[in-house]
Amino acid sequence: MECLFVFFLFLVVLAVIAAYGAVSQSKADRINSIYRNLAVRFRGHHTSPGWFRRPSVRFRYGSTHVMLSTVSPYGKRGPEYTQAMISWPDHSLQAEIFPSRMSPFQPQQISDEFACGSQQFASDYVVRANDHPAMERFLSEGVQWQINRLRRIEHSDEVHLHLYRGRLIVRKMAKLAQYNQLEDFLSMCLELYDQAMLTRVVGISFIEPTPSSDIPEPECQVCGDAICTDMVFCRRCQTPHHLECWQYFGECSVYGCGEKRCVAPNVVGPTKP
Repeated sequence: MECLFVFFLFLVVLAVIAAYGAVSQSKADRINSIYRNLAVRFRGHHTSPGWFRRPSVRFRYGSTHVMLSTVSPYGKRGPEYTQAMISWPDHSLQAEIFPSRMSPFQPQQISDEFACGSQQFASDYVVRANDHPAMERFLSEGVQWQINRLRRIEHSDEVHLHLYRGRLIVRKMAKLAQYNQLEDFLSMCLELYDQAMLTRVVGISFIEPTPSSDIPEPECQVCGDAICTDMVFCRRCQTPHHLECWQYFGECSVYGCGEKRCVAPNVVGPTKP
């Protein structure tokens, strides 16, 4: 009788393990499918998950590199966070930004704390940096606005920005597991990068005028022909296309742009005498 009880208990344990494994595999397949679709969306490379790695997406964005993944600072048993890591041209600036009521991702990594940004931003966030003037330039109004947008995405209002050794790392303190959530998060991170890159423009240099020359007609990157009529521009990067070629291609032809909306150029009417 005891042997029969042990046998049935063994079967129950096997059934529970099998059910747990099936649920875990189904969840992993769904997450893997989402990351694969993101790789197609941003024309990048998808890494499948394994025993010792999580899924990730890598792609080029203009002249920089981007990687989207999940991380856990406390190992497999700890909470998982969504992270976007973007190459940053300044390797000397080290900084971190996080909400005032939140503990830093890596405590006391940069201890030089100071008030930066607008009065409201300085009240809402902790800013630490090894170069105060550089950080003040970095935190433009556009950058502050994008950080606030990232903070409001789904589930958690906690976000952590880290500038370290030529990398801009944005961590959302929640595991985003839906395609729309991850796409929105990644798009906002890229917009944050664009706003931050604008702060690196020191000024405008004026040069002596040069003799005028004929301006060549723009060429469509889809068909390679000059664009004489029916011109449209990519809404994101302003690259010109034939309207017919845009409709055929379905999106901007510039590698890494991925914009699906175009705009027609403004037509200037004749001036009055």
